[in-house]
Amino acid sequence: MSDAETTSTRWNNVAYALSIGLLTASVNPNLSLYLYERFRVDPTTLSWLLGLNSIAGLVFTLIIPAISDRVSDLRRMLSTVNCVAFFGLASIPFVSDPHTLGLLFVLLLGPYSALSSLFFAYIRRTHSNPSLVVKLRSLFSVAWVVGPAAATTAMTSFGLSSIFWIAATLCLANSMFIWWMPSSNPPFPRAKRDNGQNGKITVILMFAGFVLLLGTNYITGNVVSLLLRDEFHSTLFQIGLVASLAAAFEMPLFFLLPIVAERRGRAFVFKIGCLAGLLYCIGLSASQNYLQVLLLQALNAVFVASVIGMGLAWFQEIHPAKIGFMTGLFSNASRLSALVAAPVIGTSTLYFASYRGPILVAAIMVLAGGLILLPIAADRKQHAR
Repeated sequence: MSDAETTSTRWNNVAYALSIGLLTASVNPNLSLYLYERFRVDPTTLSWLLGLNSIAGLVFTLIIPAISDRVSDLRRMLSTVNCVAFFGLASIPFVSDPHTLGLLFVLLLGPYSALSSLFFAYIRRTHSNPSLVVKLRSLFSVAWVVGPAAATTAMTSFGLSSIFWIAATLCLANSMFIWWMPSSNPPFPRAKRDNGQNGKITVILMFAGFVLLLGTNYITGNVVSLLLRDEFHSTLFQIGLVASLAAAFEMPLFFLLPIVAERRGRAFVFKIGCLAGLLYCIGLSASQNYLQVLLLQALNAVFVASVIGMGLAWFQEIHPAKIGFMTGLFSNASRLSALVAAPVIGTSTLYFASYRGPILVAAIMVLAGGLILLPIAADRKQHAR
């Protein structure tokens, strides 16, 4: 591959990853707002619609990437799923009742949920360097800095449905743009024994550990805004600044930490990340003012980049013959962690009579997840070569 082709491929990867990140950051956090404003649904209806969307996402995020392990050129699947997502997103503005929208979630927006998993499976099949997956995933942090604000601005200026028209246009463009990118390598040959029983136990432990760690991130990400609003009486701008600052801290770490992992080993980076996550939770639970919470985002960024950011590449390395399936499994660990963490927030807040309660539970989850995963991270057979 020539230097010009390498540069072109690099920028194509960046553009595609950024577009998927913007899709997620624009649509997902504003879906509940759209449902409420458009249909005036009650909390129960809103709950089952969002739950149905999550369940459909869980199913398709596992099935579609798993099927990709048998496909020679993943561009075909990426193009097809983008087309399905285009029709799903473009149909939402025409739906006039929530029940039909629920059916739409299952049939068309379920496959949309698998786009990022399928893309990272494509990247891992196309490029042998696992650090590229981590670096491209950093662009999701960029998307979450600008995506939600841009989406709400569009909804205010051009109407509630505008975000779905924009997202549908992005999907249609991606379905054609993918053919300008290189074809993926053939699937890895499947091992006869598929790593045996030990391999299955490793996958189960990995999944359980990351459900805990990703659940920690979900809890702190949601509770910190409630803590700031309820106890410190912060403005909406100040609350948004906390999330943006955390994402800004993450971006350089996504590039730095893979280098550190290559030199010192994954276990070293993972220990630093877990320690940062634990200190972040302890610091949040003891915080006394807005400035302290703002400064603590540096620890949050280390935790996210070193543990969660590198987790996807780690999952892919466990079973090279099942890159698509393992990519989907990591995505489902994220989705399941949200389903587990949501009731934890409610029950622990009531029990401790404070939003600091869920943060203390999150600290325990970091500790438990770290204890499960550290022995696997220390296994040199699992290190990136």
